[in-house]
Amino acid sequence: MTDARTIAERQYDGPYPPAVIDHLKYGSETAAEIARVEDSMHFYRRDHGRLQVSAREWLARGNPVMYARNRADARLYFREWRALRRDLKDLRATEAGLKGAKRFFNIISPKETVDA
Repeated sequence: MTDARTIAERQYDGPYPPAVIDHLKYGSETAAEIARVEDSMHFYRRDHGRLQVSAREWLARGNPVMYARNRADARLYFREWRALRRDLKDLRATEAGLKGAKRFFNIISPKETVDA
């Protein structure tokens, strides 16, 4: 029985292209992009919280300049997180649409099974 990795090894002599790696690891390029966006969202959300804590500490120490700078960075990270959240919503909708289309075409034109 041949799997996707065996087929890719036969087709490419050398390193796999990134699209092939994404397809092997996640099942599709869309799923790989969703994983990357989720990772970036986690980074921005975590650092947003870290920057807010840091800003409060600077204010408690009596340094309003660093407080303002950390708050500005925290706002930037929060904006990036919100933008990635919108992108993730679109990517998930795209993936759901592709799965629905695949199911539809499998119903109207089913693949023939090979009996061994």
